[in-house]
Amino acid sequence: MQSVYTVDLPSIEQVIELYPVQVTPNTPLTDVILMMGRKESNLLKYQGEVDVISCVLVVEKNSLLGIFTLRDLVKITGMGVNLANVKITDVMTKSVITMRLNSGQNAISALSLMCKYQIRNLPVLDEKERLVGLITQDRIRQVVEPPHLLKLRTAQEVMVTDVIYVLVTTSLLEVAQIMSDRHIGCVVVVESGQKPLIPVGIFTEKDVIKAQLQGRNISQTQVKNMMSKPIFTVSANESLWNVHQLMTTRKIRRLVVVNEQGELQGIVTQTNLLKVLDPGEVIQVIQALEYKLDDQTEKLIKSKLQLEKEVVKRRIVEELLLQAQEQLELEVAKRTTELVQANIRLQQEIEEHRKAQQTIQEQAALIDVSTDAIFVRDLENHILFWSKGAEKLYGCKAEEILGKQAHQIFSLESLSQLETGLKTTLEAGYWQGELEQINQTGKLLTVASRWTLIKNKFGHKECILVVNTDITEKKLLEKQFYRAQRLESIGTLASGIAHDLNNVFAPMIMIAQLLPLRCKNIDPKTQEMLKILENSCHRGANLVKQILTFARGKEGKHIPLQSQILLKELVTVIKETFPKSITISTSIPTDDLWMIEADPTQLEQVLMNLAVNARDAMPNGGILTINAENRIINHSYQRKNVDAQVGNYVAFTIGDTGTGIPTNILDRIFDPFFTTKNTGEGTGLGLSTVLGIVKNHGGFIDVSSEVGKGTIFQVFLPKVEATIKNICSNEELPRGNGNLILVVDDEDLIRQTTQQTLIEYGYQIMAAKDGMEAIKIYSQNQQKITAVLLDMVMPNMDGLSTINTLINYNSQVKIIATSGLPWQEKAMVAGAQKFISKPYSASDLLTTLSDILGNR
Repeated sequence: MQSVYTVDLPSIEQVIELYPVQVTPNTPLTDVILMMGRKESNLLKYQGEVDVISCVLVVEKNSLLGIFTLRDLVKITGMGVNLANVKITDVMTKSVITMRLNSGQNAISALSLMCKYQIRNLPVLDEKERLVGLITQDRIRQVVEPPHLLKLRTAQEVMVTDVIYVLVTTSLLEVAQIMSDRHIGCVVVVESGQKPLIPVGIFTEKDVIKAQLQGRNISQTQVKNMMSKPIFTVSANESLWNVHQLMTTRKIRRLVVVNEQGELQGIVTQTNLLKVLDPGEVIQVIQALEYKLDDQTEKLIKSKLQLEKEVVKRRIVEELLLQAQEQLELEVAKRTTELVQANIRLQQEIEEHRKAQQTIQEQAALIDVSTDAIFVRDLENHILFWSKGAEKLYGCKAEEILGKQAHQIFSLESLSQLETGLKTTLEAGYWQGELEQINQTGKLLTVASRWTLIKNKFGHKECILVVNTDITEKKLLEKQFYRAQRLESIGTLASGIAHDLNNVFAPMIMIAQLLPLRCKNIDPKTQEMLKILENSCHRGANLVKQILTFARGKEGKHIPLQSQILLKELVTVIKETFPKSITISTSIPTDDLWMIEADPTQLEQVLMNLAVNARDAMPNGGILTINAENRIINHSYQRKNVDAQVGNYVAFTIGDTGTGIPTNILDRIFDPFFTTKNTGEGTGLGLSTVLGIVKNHGGFIDVSSEVGKGTIFQVFLPKVEATIKNICSNEELPRGNGNLILVVDDEDLIRQTTQQTLIEYGYQIMAAKDGMEAIKIYSQNQQKITAVLLDMVMPNMDGLSTINTLINYNSQVKIIATSGLPWQEKAMVAGAQKFISKPYSASDLLTTLSDILGNR
């Protein structure tokens, strides 16, 4: 059969431009630039891409001397050359790739030659070396349009991913230099060099022409003032046929490839597109079409033969019909008898149908027992069936709903979700998803919805069965779980901050305690200032403890506690300090409140923070409620609070009649540094610290609030079986007996203040700034050193590695580990005998040293 090859491969004459722009060798370069931009009549007002000529041929007496392209202009522009006195012969490309005209060539032959030498313009000469015309990539793309090939490819297959991009503030000179050095025809312009990259424009060789014609100062003009915009983009999955159509419609040669978020992925150029038209691929596609056509022809021939056979069969059937007509009368009598019998069978079928209806009614009764909302709606969204479960969930009776449209009932169910669900159900037969709806009482519901398409016995679509399960409570628990995960992540960050602050406060606390010992004859005013310094240091250290508590890195010392005593002391302080406009209402049992195990200071901090927040919520006065009671948490309550566990608790209630907390921020009140107070009135750590302390004590918090009516915080702490131990009074600080202590810490101030403190109390000191130096000192003075005070977090060699190395030197070495982070367990497992947390006081340090050395 005849090939379709000539249809898809135009002749060479179809793609030759017979009258390309030509100039003589002495033509000034500025005139050439004007010729290349001649299609643009009003360059100063033009806002898009300039439609320019891609090249100019330099000809003398019909002989081709050279070629000047847009790429040559970019190169000259990037060099910053003054174009005023330059002639075309000085800058043209003299080594020109050309094509000889002969009868065996076509458009693909020219494209192959251009791809081989990576050029976009191909002059055509005759056998006498005379110029015939010019072939460009633009012309080839416009003439050669094989949709059967381009529609099978996507932009992702040909796009360039290594895209050169510049910022909007880059100068035209820098852009031209980049394009010249990289041998590229365009760069993508972005707002910021930080990822993700969002393209805002594109700068091409045509824009260089535009800048030159407008007389722009290329070293001062920014690329944002000359770039082509708006930028035309496609997705990576777009077919090359659509890319080709868009290039043709918009008269452009480049498209930027972006993802769904608009981020830069690559670029597709006209050159990339034409590479698809490789002759080998084109021929393969044509051969495939020819094979397909042959196959179709063969099928048509077979169909024709089959049709002839059917005609013969039809004639035979007609003859048989004539014979059947003669027997018809005989069959009528016989059929009458059969109809009588069929009537009997029909009566039997009616009885079976009645039984089936009874079965359906029984099944409907089972549906009504289900707690799920089950209903049926037609394809126009009208309700046809409404179960008892639907009545309970939505509060609407069946007689009120039947015949109405679903979106009139579920006012919060978006039409877009309905349309998406309906489309998917009609196409796939099934859809499921989560919907937000509202019942008759105004309660917001979240349901898991499943839609099933119902067809009749003929396969026609009739209606949709919908089963909705109430998952409102489940979503609430998920929300609480995600919030707990978020707080746990933020706690890791808070722990790192607390470590650095501990290293700041450690020397300050020891200096504040050491100065009064060194300066005994100072005036009272100075003594007062030193006391203020010490108190400020402790105040800062307490703030660090709050952060550590929030981060779950430091739990404090838990002891059995009768919380009613602490509550009564708290109420006394509140009554003395809170405004008289606030009425204090208390309900605190005297002797039957269960015991809890807690850090008294931290528990007092929890209750005081909540009381202060309640005070701030009542600027004009109100009622502050402080209660405590024994509570038993069951499984029903546990399902409503993800942090709760079944068991016995003591519940502390702090309530107010203040402004209340809006619903939209109720889930964020425990986030660190989140506060609704004005600048300077709060750090945002109060409630996050409260939550951290309560969780560290094995408890949980329940919050309820209503705007304009007030807020109630309930703190639940687990009951313990214990007795109260007497707390011993403080002793005098123990002194050393000239023992040599090795102090290891990477913080200079901590080493110095620790050294001065220990010297003041009768110790000798050697110091090291990291683990490696400590090992060196210990190896040289092992017999003299009686104990090592060692920081766990240090550069070069950390505390754990240092402990292991020291034990290898001397298995009996006495080590006291220190850190602002919760390293106690790891340090003790590694071999340390004691652990003290930073920032430690002189009392902590001296007492621990005395214990490990046996001086007391």
